[in-house]
Amino acid sequence: MKVAVVACALIVAPPILAHHSAAAIYALEQTVSVEGIVTRFSLGNPHMRIYLTRTDQEDRTTEWVAEGGSRTVLSRRGWSPDMLKPGDRVVLQANPSRDGRNFIHV
Repeated sequence: MKVAVVACALIVAPPILAHHSAAAIYALEQTVSVEGIVTRFSLGNPHMRIYLTRTDQEDRTTEWVAEGGSRTVLSRRGWSPDMLKPGDRVVLQANPSRDGRNFIHV
């Protein structure tokens, strides 16, 4: 019986430990606007991701990643895997990462 309990704990623990709070990674009290061109869109689990390239006023480009809810939640809200395509221009209102990286939470 002890072996079964330990085996079950080892199987269940990694996903639980891997989950994180958005507030730990993103400054939820702040909002930024990021405009760019979609390079890739993934409506997957555990989170949706939009990869985009942003060009600033000096013509320098930077890569950004926008992370959002799960496929299940977003699908219920009308999102679909083909709603964004490479080349689409997007403007995202989102929460910036706490560590200054080019990651945002939408």
